[in-house]
Amino acid sequence: MLELTNAFGGEIYQAANDNRERKNGPWLPTQAAAKKAGSKHYFTGEPCQNGHITTRYASNAACTKCASDTRNEQNKLRAALDPEWKAERNAKQRERYAADPSKSRAHNKRWIAANDNHRREYTREYMRMRRAEDPTLNERAKERMREKRADPAYVEAEREKERQRYAENPEKHREKSRRYAKENPEVAATHARNRRAKIREAEGFHTTEDVNEILVRQRHRCAFCGTSIRKAYDVDHIVPISKGGSNWPSNLQCLCPTCNRQKNNLDPFVFARRKGKLL
Repeated sequence: MLELTNAFGGEIYQAANDNRERKNGPWLPTQAAAKKAGSKHYFTGEPCQNGHITTRYASNAACTKCASDTRNEQNKLRAALDPEWKAERNAKQRERYAADPSKSRAHNKRWIAANDNHRREYTREYMRMRRAEDPTLNERAKERMREKRADPAYVEAEREKERQRYAENPEKHREKSRRYAKENPEVAATHARNRRAKIREAEGFHTTEDVNEILVRQRHRCAFCGTSIRKAYDVDHIVPISKGGSNWPSNLQCLCPTCNRQKNNLDPFVFARRKGKLL
């Protein structure tokens, strides 16, 4: 099965035979046929000198991926040498967007759908570069987000957007949540604890950073038996939520799994006596 890539390296279509299909009909196989039909592009199925299997321009037989890479490099160089040209180019892009926002959004959605992996990798690399240039970038972004989340109207609007996205494709969001939980188990566990506490109408919330601070304060040892919890630990509510305890960091401690199972929802003084810590 042959895969055709677009100018950004993303997959455009898959064809199982010579009747290669695209959005506007079969690809013309030769430059002469494309010129005769008045088409701007044609596709031979053969790689260019740089190994790109993609469309070619009918005017000069150039690979569209190679041409795109060259334009991008030239634009980057010119933008670095001529800030006024860069500002003028950005202004024109904003004008085109303002003239027909729906057209630009539709184009962006199509591009993202065809180049999602490329977009993610580009974004990660760009953010790594920006963080290296400006170490305070993350903290300033967090501060802006905290200011936004302090506005109830913003929070409700974001929740409504998320509900709409989930309703459109629930399985996609479930898979995304499962993948995130697997890659970030500590964050997922914190989210689950906060959610359970909220359902039980407990006061307060805590973050993964709060738990890490508790671990450092306890020197990565169980608060009761003193064994090392570097490999595994449970976050325990000192005063159980079922007995009126809060979900604030001040009511949290880190225990080894054994101590946490033994404590369960016992009062901290009762459990301390059982462990021989109190008379």
